[in-house]
Amino acid sequence: MFTRTAKAGAVLLMAAYLSLVAFGNVTDYGANLGFVTHVMTMDTTFRSEASMWRAVHSPALHHAAYIAIIALQAAAALLCWIGGVRLLSRLREPHLFHAAKAPALAGLGLGAFIWFGLFLVVANEWFLMWQSPEWNAKPTAFNLALLTFLILVFVALRDNDVDA
Repeated sequence: MFTRTAKAGAVLLMAAYLSLVAFGNVTDYGANLGFVTHVMTMDTTFRSEASMWRAVHSPALHHAAYIAIIALQAAAALLCWIGGVRLLSRLREPHLFHAAKAPALAGLGLGAFIWFGLFLVVANEWFLMWQSPEWNAKPTAFNLALLTFLILVFVALRDNDVDA
């Protein structure tokens, strides 16, 4: 039962983290809108002529991208909260615990999509965020992607019916 408790706890901690990130992005909207704007305009990259065609200069698209990120963070948080509570309520029954993992796995999967897909693939590689000395979240995104994938794998693993 200790392993199941650890799994539920990890999901709930991810829910809390994602909630705080989404909350911060909503309550201090301008702070990270600047990040999204700089990444999408590629104004602090090497500005190679071969890649600057990728830059997006539309403020409306910057807002749309940022709002989409916040919405995905909030959705991932909600799924993790639902999943974590469902897992906690089924700690004593391993077969029911395993069957209750779907919302948690969906939330963690969405979190992995945010950090790996949006930040590492799109922001880092498409918009060349790695080239920016000021607007570079690659280390943070990598750490969050890795952590999210590790929790996802940990939670997805089937538990023994033994309470060890």
